[in-house]
Amino acid sequence: MFGKENQQYQLTVKRDGNIHFPKYGPMQVAGQTFGKVREQIKAMFEQRVIGVNVTVDIGAMRTMQVYLAGDVKQPGAYTVNGLTTVTQALLASGGIKTSGSLRNIQLKRNGKIIETLDLYDLLLAGDSSNDVRLLKGDTLFVPARGAQVAVEGEVLRPALYELNGSTTLSKAINMAGGALPEGYLSSISVKRVTESGIQQFSLDMSTAKGQGFTVKNGDDIKIAKSNDALDNAVVLRGEVVRQGAYNFEPGMTIADLVSNTQRDLKPTADLNYALVVREIDAERNIEVLQFKLGQAIDHPNSSDNLRLQQGDQVFVFNNGIDSQYWDQRQSAKVDKSRLNNKTSGDTYIDAETGAEVQNQSKQNEKKLAKKLSERDDEGERSLREQELEPIIERLKDQANNQYNAAIVELGGAVKYPGVYPLLANGSFEQLLDAAGGLTEAAYLRQAEITRRQVVEGRLTVRHYPINVDKAIKGEGPQFAIHRQDRINIKTKPNWHKNNTIELQGEVRFPGVYAFERGETIQDVIERAGGLTEFAYPKGSVFSRERLKRQEEERLKMLNRQLQQEISSLALRRQTSSAQYTTSPSEALSLAEELQNAEAVGRMVISLPRALKGDEVANIMVESGDKLYVPPKNPVVSIMGEVQFTSNQLFEPGMTVSDYIESAGAPSNKPTPTASTWSAPTAQ
Repeated sequence: MFGKENQQYQLTVKRDGNIHFPKYGPMQVAGQTFGKVREQIKAMFEQRVIGVNVTVDIGAMRTMQVYLAGDVKQPGAYTVNGLTTVTQALLASGGIKTSGSLRNIQLKRNGKIIETLDLYDLLLAGDSSNDVRLLKGDTLFVPARGAQVAVEGEVLRPALYELNGSTTLSKAINMAGGALPEGYLSSISVKRVTESGIQQFSLDMSTAKGQGFTVKNGDDIKIAKSNDALDNAVVLRGEVVRQGAYNFEPGMTIADLVSNTQRDLKPTADLNYALVVREIDAERNIEVLQFKLGQAIDHPNSSDNLRLQQGDQVFVFNNGIDSQYWDQRQSAKVDKSRLNNKTSGDTYIDAETGAEVQNQSKQNEKKLAKKLSERDDEGERSLREQELEPIIERLKDQANNQYNAAIVELGGAVKYPGVYPLLANGSFEQLLDAAGGLTEAAYLRQAEITRRQVVEGRLTVRHYPINVDKAIKGEGPQFAIHRQDRINIKTKPNWHKNNTIELQGEVRFPGVYAFERGETIQDVIERAGGLTEFAYPKGSVFSRERLKRQEEERLKMLNRQLQQEISSLALRRQTSSAQYTTSPSEALSLAEELQNAEAVGRMVISLPRALKGDEVANIMVESGDKLYVPPKNPVVSIMGEVQFTSNQLFEPGMTVSDYIESAGAPSNKPTPTASTWSAPTAQ
């Protein structure tokens, strides 16, 4: 108290709940909050003392002893402050055991139950009205757990829940936080243990009977997950901007699902080939419908604008265009170093012929064409085959003893050869659209259908010729396409792509020449203007791509054999005391050199005889051949163990010894048989 009077009081709340102020008398404070007591004291002093302000604080809390018994973790007597509540005392004892009840906590005073606390009200609803304050000598008793049920599955809080009296199924699910959106409430499983065994109940929560079903001790309540299958939807897949499920409406068509090629489709979408996969029975067997997506969008009244059904899946395929290159936003940057190299006229040594060749762009084009042809020869699966694989596998799986798989194979001169779904009443033209159409090499006058048929219990294979041109136009007899037919589109006779030979060196017009099958070396050289007057035909170098591939395989085989010999050598060195002149490490280095050796595919020919028309020497050329005609070079090179390494002009009549003597006496006096020489014969 300060102001007109300065005074400090330390007052204790008596047993009767009063505090006694000197000069001013008693005041009842029992059962009131501290805030209310403080306001009451201030009001009293404002009425009785003029010019005085009052502050009120709690100096110390009264302590008391209470008892905790039953299923608590640490039962016994506890000294607590006078404001302690039931839940605070339970926390001080370490909490309730798993065997204790959360719904029947008893507060006993003088041997009588004066309050019962249900912790579910506090934990699940936040109701603390029964969490009363304890008094000195009170006893908290936690009895054993009562009846309980298990709630699991698609609920917010799956757990064991204690019951408090009669409890309905709806209330039990609400205690678990309610069902999740994916919970299936039309058939909730309740398993009950009885004397005769486990009794099963299936209850529908949409009915009053299901909601009012009374659960009992030990019941196992399980809410299963709803079916995750799409309902009332169609699915759009493939080369579209927005893949996924779309709401189905009766009368919906392809044009309703994909209405604009620019907004709804990727630039790589094939507008001539798309499929609708439809389930046709309870076993989920499918049928496949084909349509032209571009026609369906541009002409909604056309037959390609198919009417969809619930559950249909629409597949849009890739057209094979490299969109990353053609649709890139940034402008292409020029490689200046590459440009400088191209314009400076640099040359390189051809490893196959040894010729010095200009670094022309045609060389790069040829290498690219070679890589593409090799990739095609390897039989890599096309993107179209990969996209169709799930559909083809499903059609194969639904085949049985009565019906073959509804697939057909199309090969030969088509853009995407492979296996395709067979359409009901599908036409030959639709099948060609599926394969991307015919290639430039396709022979239109005749193709072949190979059909497997069972005749008198035996499998037979029969072949039927068809006219492709007439079949496309709808003229002439039309063949029905059957399941598992194989259609082969033949290639035009004598059709060969990229049949080229490269002429290097002393020909009038060197370069890469295309040829027709059957042409010879003489024919190609004559087309190139013949040889120059400086040509040395006897020293010509001829390489063949086919021989190069054979050499590569032989080098690989030789390398494998050498590695096996090295392994055997290393093993013998470990198990034998014999001495070897070659160590395994030296042999391994030799194997590495052999592995890095490059095949050249050279073939010895006699160009002079070939130019004269000799039937043996004038061989037919093949794609990838190279011919190098060197210039005259009357020079003899002397090198190695001589005094002066030099190049000497060729002189008719001079022997090996004469050339060695012209380079000075040999430094180590080698014998003539140890020397080697080579020089072209001058004309």
